[in-house]
Amino acid sequence: MARSRQVFISYQRSDHAFARIVREHLVAADVNTWMDQFDIPVGAYWTDEIDKGLASSDIVVGILSPDAVESRNVKNEWDWAIQNDKRLLLLQVRPTVIPHRYVSINFIDATGSDLTPALVQLLETLGIHQQTAERTVIPTTRYARSGDVSVAFQTV
Repeated sequence: MARSRQVFISYQRSDHAFARIVREHLVAADVNTWMDQFDIPVGAYWTDEIDKGLASSDIVVGILSPDAVESRNVKNEWDWAIQNDKRLLLLQVRPTVIPHRYVSINFIDATGSDLTPALVQLLETLGIHQQTAERTVIPTTRYARSGDVSVAFQTV
C-alpha cells in the first residue's frame, strides 16, 4: 500500500487503547493513517475535522465492539464510508451483536489474547505483503476491569 492512500480509524472512546495499537501497527507498516487523537488540531471543531478525515481517506477501519455499535458517531462514520463507496474493514475486539446493516460485511476477529494474527490479517487485507507485516512485533494486550473503568495493559 503506497503512502498516498489513507486509512481512517473509527472507534468508540472505550476502545481507544486498541485503536492506538491498530494505528501503531499500520504506521509501522508505512500506512498513512487518520485518527482523531492524532489528527484533530487543538481548538478545531470536531465534526468538521471528522468530515475532512473521512473525505481524505480511502479506507475506514472500524473497531467493532458492543460500545461501538451503540455509538451514533461511530455508526455514522461507518455508514458514511458505505454510502461514499469507501472500503469499510471491521476489526471485532469483543464479542458483539452486529447490527443488521453491517452483518454482510466480513470482519477480522481480534477477540483473542494475541492480536498479532488479526493485525497481520488487516495488513494483508490492505495489500501489505506478509514479509512487511512480520517485521512488526506487536506485544500482547489484555484488558481488565477496575470498577467502571476498563484498563488495557501489555506484556513485552
